[in-house]
Amino acid sequence: MGLTEEDVEHFLRRGFLIVQSGVSAAVNEAIHDSASEICSQGPHAAAHIGDAILDEIPMLHEVLDAPPVKQAVRSILGEHALLHGHRHLHISSMRDQMWHKDSYWGFRRVRSHRPRWCMVLYYPQETTIDIGPTHVLAGSQYWTLDTEGFNPGEDILMPEDGSISMFVNGSPEERAEKLRQAEESLVTSHYSHLVEPFPLTVPAGSCVLMHYDLFHRGSGRCSDGGRLRCLFKFQFLRTIEPQLPPSLTCKASCSSSSTASSPSEGSPRSPGACVAEDVAPEEVEPILQDIRAWLRGHWLAQPSHEADSGVADAGGGDMEGTGSIVEIPGPEASEVERIAAAYTLARQQLAGRQALVRALLRGEAEARAACYGLCAAGPQAMPLLLPLLQHDSPRVRCLSAIALSESSRPCAGLMDAFASALQAEKVPAVEAGIMQALVSVASRARALEESDVCKRCVALVLPYLRPVRSGCTWRGESACLVVLMAGGLHGDVGHEATVALMSIWEKTSDPYMASFAEEVLQRIHRSIPGVLEEIQGDQERRSCEKKLRLGCDQIAAHVPLVSE
Repeated sequence: MGLTEEDVEHFLRRGFLIVQSGVSAAVNEAIHDSASEICSQGPHAAAHIGDAILDEIPMLHEVLDAPPVKQAVRSILGEHALLHGHRHLHISSMRDQMWHKDSYWGFRRVRSHRPRWCMVLYYPQETTIDIGPTHVLAGSQYWTLDTEGFNPGEDILMPEDGSISMFVNGSPEERAEKLRQAEESLVTSHYSHLVEPFPLTVPAGSCVLMHYDLFHRGSGRCSDGGRLRCLFKFQFLRTIEPQLPPSLTCKASCSSSSTASSPSEGSPRSPGACVAEDVAPEEVEPILQDIRAWLRGHWLAQPSHEADSGVADAGGGDMEGTGSIVEIPGPEASEVERIAAAYTLARQQLAGRQALVRALLRGEAEARAACYGLCAAGPQAMPLLLPLLQHDSPRVRCLSAIALSESSRPCAGLMDAFASALQAEKVPAVEAGIMQALVSVASRARALEESDVCKRCVALVLPYLRPVRSGCTWRGESACLVVLMAGGLHGDVGHEATVALMSIWEKTSDPYMASFAEEVLQRIHRSIPGVLEEIQGDQERRSCEKKLRLGCDQIAAHVPLVSE
């Protein structure tokens, strides 16, 4: 059994859901003891272990495999959601963090309103205010600030003095004021009712399912002694597009209450859970309408752009009439107003889509909002967006690629445009955006059983499927993720890609490339029994190199060649 309709709606509104894992008190205590032992080895011991924390504390698998946790992840991210290779043990300190959205394991990506990525935060101990809980800015997942020219991948809110720092300094009163100012910089005081600072004070064994792009922060402990506040952070990603699952027909909405009560037994319900009679704020409802429709799989029933009568179409397939066409407001307005306007324009006819394209050509804030609106505009936006892949502005090229990937039905014309754009692109940030877009295109093509498009996606990223000798590479990680999505549940990626993935798994220094490659190889194994011995995810990668080398030629012989 998955989440209830109210639980899903709560997640969409608030950006998080508290889930009782149901593991025993003995398991929670043993995991906390192991974490305490790690931290006793020095202030950098947890960071040194890093992504290997599952190997260091294998009992954590009992939490991740607990039915309430698996069901919650499945309800938001669909069947076959993948545990990402990045995970970490966090210990609270004496310092307060600033509100921020995490990077994508060190890199910046265009953030998605549709839930393609989530975090699971596991707290083995009862977490109270005095030991420094995580705080979330409930409801903030759909808004952010300008980030161009800011190198780190995090989005960090700023107080009135404009300082950018992951930590907040000063007296307790000064820190509280800076945090308040930062919150107001996101939504302004007029829209303060849309977000709420919320401390995750939870019982031992709680997991928090969190939208990847929810603003959050660590808070400082009240004293330097006492029980450690341990937090294990895991990341999950969707690998299958929504397929009309009936359990995700979201009709309820979220109450304004946020009393920090414990979830009832057997229910993952969070404080402030949704009830059917509540009405969404008008600034949020257009966003939620798009996400609900996407989660129900309505995108599968959208007509292709050819259903329009050319570029100057009448907007066939739109969800509403034209109404009054307004422009997306500029930087003097609130992010809330821009995003709401963009989603409203997306539901209107050709004039609405044209207004979104005009905004895409303006400043960073307007372009960001326009991109989200165009993602929701459906395949009719494709003729307007395709020429923008060749625009002079790097921002326009990047955001056009993202919007095309989320709105268009995959087809040969779309792939021709992406192939030309990727080959011509010289700006790394735009190249990253195109690769990110190909991930969505591949996923949508696989859901539509467009095998030729899937093969084209794999062929486009083949040059990037090479082991790296040191560090990490967003190109290689994105390429492996494209192949994962294109191959689907059977790992149908073709001969060349399979051999390349084997080489990556054996030789690369990038653990996330290796984890994506491993997932594809496991899917091949399950599809073609006997071709590859099962790769156990909790083993050291290097210990399996001989096993993989022995199976490489055998796998390649059973996988069809990728056609051009």
